[in-house]
Amino acid sequence: MSTATPQPHAPHVVLGSGPAGTALARELVHRGHPVRLVDRRADGPAIEGVERFAADVGTADGARAAIRDAAVVYHCVNVAYHLQVDVMPRVQQVVLAAVEASGARLAVLDTLYPYGETGGAVMTEDSPWKSRSTRRAAGCRT
Repeated sequence: MSTATPQPHAPHVVLGSGPAGTALARELVHRGHPVRLVDRRADGPAIEGVERFAADVGTADGARAAIRDAAVVYHCVNVAYHLQVDVMPRVQQVVLAAVEASGARLAVLDTLYPYGETGGAVMTEDSPWKSRSTRRAAGCRT
């Protein structure tokens, strides 16, 4: 693991520019952070205070380029529903390796599918995975 210390004005890097990633980027700018919003094309609408950056974070080179100099990385990448089991495990592995090597902090937006129905109980880190759907397999493989 890297012992690098992120600089005080290092960017907060949001991987994925879907609804969650875009909302997060806006909130981070609102809180005064420099923000880099990453997707494969960087062709979304301009957001004041947000640097758009093109990278394929499913590749080691793309992930490293995307998170270069980051203080915090927010993993909000998602793929089409039918590709989740085949694509997301690789994305997870590549992003985790790049962040670990960089010394940045990592926050992950993830799915709740593996938990299944809770009957109103609060979910915690210790909550069991008890989904009855095939979606549970995707969570277990990532």
